[in-house]
Amino acid sequence: KVCNAMSDVDYLIETKMLPPSIGHAITRRLAGEPVNNYGLTLVCAPAGYGKSVYMSQLYGHYSSNGNQCVWLSLDSEDNELSRFLRYLSKALETIDQELTFKVLAHLESGDVNSTETLKQLILEVLATCGDLFYLFIDDFHYISESEIHELVRWICHIDSTRIRVIIGSREKVPFTTSDLKLRREYKEIGSDRLKFTLEEVATVLSHSQPLDMRPDQLEAVWSKTEGWPAAVQLATLSLDETLNSDTLIESISGCNSNLVEYLTSYILTQLNGQQRKIMVAAAQFDRFCGDLCEHLTGDEQAAAVIDTLVECNLLIVSLDRVGKWYRFHSLLTEYLLARPELSKNGYGVELLAKGALWFKDNNHLDEGIQYTLQAGNYELAAQWIANYAKTVVQHRGEHSNLLSWISKLPLTIIDARPKLRVFRAWSLAFTHRYKEALLDLEIVQASTLTATNPDSEQLNCSLELIRCVIWWLQDKAHEAKQASEHWLNNWQGMGGFQAATAHTIFAYACKCTSNFALCAQHINACEHLPSTDQSAYINAWSSIIMTISLAKQGRHSEAIPYCEQARQDATKNLGSRAHVSNMLSALLAAMLYERNDLTRASTLIEESFYYVKEQGSADSLLAAYLVKARLKMIAGQSEEGLVVLREGQSLGLARDFPRVALTLLAEEVLYSLRLGRVESARNLIEQHGLFEQPSEGVGARWVSALSDPLRLRVFICEGSQLDAPLSLLSSSIHRARSLGQRRRVVELLILKVLALVKKGEQGESLRALSNALIKASEQGYVRIFLDEGEHIKQLLIEMVKRGALARLGIDPQFLAAIMTGFAIEYNAANKADDAESEELCQLLLEKITDKELSILKLLAEGMSNKALASTLFITEGTVKWHLHNIYTKFDVRNRSEAISIARKLAIVC
Repeated sequence: KVCNAMSDVDYLIETKMLPPSIGHAITRRLAGEPVNNYGLTLVCAPAGYGKSVYMSQLYGHYSSNGNQCVWLSLDSEDNELSRFLRYLSKALETIDQELTFKVLAHLESGDVNSTETLKQLILEVLATCGDLFYLFIDDFHYISESEIHELVRWICHIDSTRIRVIIGSREKVPFTTSDLKLRREYKEIGSDRLKFTLEEVATVLSHSQPLDMRPDQLEAVWSKTEGWPAAVQLATLSLDETLNSDTLIESISGCNSNLVEYLTSYILTQLNGQQRKIMVAAAQFDRFCGDLCEHLTGDEQAAAVIDTLVECNLLIVSLDRVGKWYRFHSLLTEYLLARPELSKNGYGVELLAKGALWFKDNNHLDEGIQYTLQAGNYELAAQWIANYAKTVVQHRGEHSNLLSWISKLPLTIIDARPKLRVFRAWSLAFTHRYKEALLDLEIVQASTLTATNPDSEQLNCSLELIRCVIWWLQDKAHEAKQASEHWLNNWQGMGGFQAATAHTIFAYACKCTSNFALCAQHINACEHLPSTDQSAYINAWSSIIMTISLAKQGRHSEAIPYCEQARQDATKNLGSRAHVSNMLSALLAAMLYERNDLTRASTLIEESFYYVKEQGSADSLLAAYLVKARLKMIAGQSEEGLVVLREGQSLGLARDFPRVALTLLAEEVLYSLRLGRVESARNLIEQHGLFEQPSEGVGARWVSALSDPLRLRVFICEGSQLDAPLSLLSSSIHRARSLGQRRRVVELLILKVLALVKKGEQGESLRALSNALIKASEQGYVRIFLDEGEHIKQLLIEMVKRGALARLGIDPQFLAAIMTGFAIEYNAANKADDAESEELCQLLLEKITDKELSILKLLAEGMSNKALASTLFITEGTVKWHLHNIYTKFDVRNRSEAISIARKLAIVC
């Protein structure tokens, strides 16, 4: 029997007990977590994903670290228990040299079907082994014998402290792993993990031929192959015939001879006729499911066939977690679409038409329209688009979809349906293609002149509203206000969506002119429309306007939660990729930046920047570019920050947004000054005429508000001529205060602080800084101080020394954020000498007259102007004059703000 056993062993193929040679294969990155944490690791992916190479690298990794490793490669001949056991025992000889003979003796005893003795033998091996060892079993998908499945399952469950099992297969293992998962002893490495990264694609191509490929070409290769290692490797075979990068990219398709041979030999040969038919039908569509395939082929077993194909891992990608929707690998799709049976008797077109109806009937009208267009049924497609356009454009804001569909329709069909042009004009306007939108409006307006058009009134209403939209999106506030006000007066009986749009446009215009109360009224009118008239898309736009209005007023404590809720609603109703969702993200990032929440601000900008850049409004573009540039400045990347600002200026000019271009230019000037590049700043100012008379079409008041602070900053840097701009600054502060622009007031006060420091008037600068801190603390503006740098820091240090900060009654968390940002040690409980503190307090208050002090105390008691006049024996006019002086000294707008500061400074109780 020993001789027979020896002869049996002699017939075994030795190479099956050795890992395959990696040769010139690139070194793959190993899994993030080492497999020695798991009793079973399944390396599962379709053919050509490099499972064996990956496992061989694991084998080498653990062997080189002194671990015992056992390898067994399987094929279709090993799907028999006795043969499998012979190979397994032979592989385990590295652990126990006697095991093969014991197993063969057991097999020759005639008790082949009983595995209990075999299990006992394996347990004995483990008992004598002592050390942990790794058992690698490759190509397990060849095994369908249930007894082998059971034996391997048992091995995986023996003792995870002594044995680790690594299985390579194209399919899931055919035994339960739930208990291993519960014990966290199961790990699966799939195609997502095994597919090539962009860097690995570059390595493969560089090893094949020394092509100088651009990053975009490498990206194209990676995208077309979806990282499928076999496809990348096979594509390189074409390099012998062509050494041109572009030709290589073009050659990567399901029709490439190398790929076709591979697909046919290794993947599709295992299919039967029924499976092929279903796959060819499913390949017509970007996604498919069992029900669709049954509808296409009339095969009631289609769903079961799809399940089988998925289990076989035939380059099928799951699109959901419930296992309903799938797609093929893009190269397999190309291969299937090139099958000759599709072109016979219009079979491919018939499949598209049938599929389109199925998608429409199952509430997937977007795909129904897409496939109807592909089938060439333009009349039906136009009918579906016209019926669906309102939902797509006005309620979902999916302008690109609508424009794509209509672009595929013949012009004669579009001309016969004016509504299609109207909806296209909507989408053209929202994608900044204003000239094309206006052309469509002119064509439709001409059609409404005919008496036979029953929709003339509705069409004219829409045309007028779209013109309002165009003014709005072009950031033309004056024209938008006139047009939207005219629409609201003339079309009061029209639908809710149109009314909401007009109210939103009018609110935008009010925001631009700082008429915040009227802006809020019109936003409120949108929000209180009947639910049946609501549109998630226009609601998001109205929320954008309201967020900007609140932010412009500096009411960040209200604006941040409002914007967060609006962003959540927009994302829920329209999706995270909707442009309005991302505009809200950019606005939120700008306000979080002010709070010094840089991590979240950075995340929001990175997520939203592309979408805002593509379709953002003027305000959202400004927010995105300002935050992105400022974050780079904080990170010490000043040159990159300036590049961002210049890119934003170019985009502003291209979109005809002068406000965007000039504001970003002003920011570039500001940072040039902060970097000490005064001459560069001067050149920018002169080159663009920032200090000159405003150009036509740009509000003189707005440009003046922009240029006056810049002029003062230049003078501060040069240290001269500060009196005149300081006077202008005082009027700017008064104006900002009267308009309710809280943050603007703080910004201008800080500028005043810097000017006073330059003049050497420390006491006055401390007073102005104290007022700025008090106002900023109410809304949490932190960065506005930190971004100014060293001068503000030194003044704060001086205030800490004098103990003045404790007297201001500022929110401790706000103060701590500023002190931490400046790296200033500060303990609110520590107070300086009372005399010094009192002296500084007087400086901060300026010289409040006795009469003004009396008025403040009476104000705190709640007296009216009339009562004040009677008590102090003065006229009401005199009371108002004194109040004006108090407001000016405290930099406030009303009596409640004056009383608040007076109480913080302990002037009144």
